[in-house]
Amino acid sequence: MMRAGIKDNFLFFVPLIWQKRVFRAIVLIGVLGIIIVPVNFGLANVFSQLVAYKHERWLGEYNVNSKPDLEDIKGVTTLVEWMRALDEQHPHYLSLASSHYVWLSIFNPVEKRFYLELAYELELKSVQRRPTWFMSYVNLAKIGYFIGRNPEQWLIYAERYGPHSIEVKSTYVSIVFEHWLTADSNLKAGATRSLFSLIRFQPSLATRIISDLSNDAKDRACRLVTMTQIILPGCNT
Repeated sequence: MMRAGIKDNFLFFVPLIWQKRVFRAIVLIGVLGIIIVPVNFGLANVFSQLVAYKHERWLGEYNVNSKPDLEDIKGVTTLVEWMRALDEQHPHYLSLASSHYVWLSIFNPVEKRFYLELAYELELKSVQRRPTWFMSYVNLAKIGYFIGRNPEQWLIYAERYGPHSIEVKSTYVSIVFEHWLTADSNLKAGATRSLFSLIRFQPSLATRIISDLSNDAKDRACRLVTMTQIILPGCNT
């Protein structure tokens, strides 16, 4: 089983009070979009911006340990459903909806599996329509990890299309070091490469990721680090 700490790598959200000025600005942008583009696309774009705005705010407050508001989540779920009804094929909207159902899985423990499966299927549809977008592969790897689906193929694609992405590197480390005993040599090499890249360019992030690993996974990562005589706080605790 994965420790709860790793969950923080991709389950990010918090409560939020609507900000009227921001809301009005986004709606204005959407209205202008409706004038320029077909009505369905314009409305879907309005809803997508509102959903993205809420997700960003939840992430920001989640990082300071704020408690989420379930009613706020339900309200945004309605926007997600409207967005999908207006344009159910757009890859960005599919990915955005997938992210939202991941959030919902946190607030509905009884239906957690249902929401994660739905998120996985939506992200899969998104990547089929936008096959070079590395974040979709990152999301598939993370969600797949939670629901027991092999994430390895998604990690490979994520690194192929986003070789310099911090998201890709951190996901590689978190998942592969947890599954080190069953991972093949290519995945181990990728995880090791990602770990040392993070240590070099994002040492504080590398420390946090290592600290969130299970004890066995942390030991594996720290043995590699100490073999190179690198001093990393996460491996000294």
